[in-house]
Amino acid sequence: KRWRMAATRFVGADSADARPPAALLATLDQSLWAVCRAISEECVAAGLRYGLSLDTMAVVLGRASGWSAALQGLTAAMQGRSPRSTTALGTVAASLQQISEHGIQCHAPLLIANLAGSQFHRAVHEHGADASVDAGINPAAMPCAVP
Repeated sequence: KRWRMAATRFVGADSADARPPAALLATLDQSLWAVCRAISEECVAAGLRYGLSLDTMAVVLGRASGWSAALQGLTAAMQGRSPRSTTALGTVAASLQQISEHGIQCHAPLLIANLAGSQFHRAVHEHGADASVDAGINPAAMPCAVP
């Protein structure tokens, strides 16, 4: 089966050969990863608070609509199956800030990116801008909408 995605344009150009700047695409790519990572952290924190095991959540979320490279990296780091990520918290926070500013310039506020940005900015203040995105992984201490 072939799946088709909606025809989304990053810029308002009408010509078929118009491309967004490479830097914008890189920022967008990292921002999407960061949003997936923040959502994955919230899902894992909620599951742990309800007594689910990390192994069970990794399997269920990894085989369902929750799958993402960010989820795989998070669960692998939490299970000690992978080395710490080399991606710095400050880099991710900056990307989220840049993509949010770009969204505002385009009159399209990115509310979820703003929320993820808040989480990463808080982590920067706690662990430092050069710390790995895996720094301080402690799902029990992560904020969660579920009491």
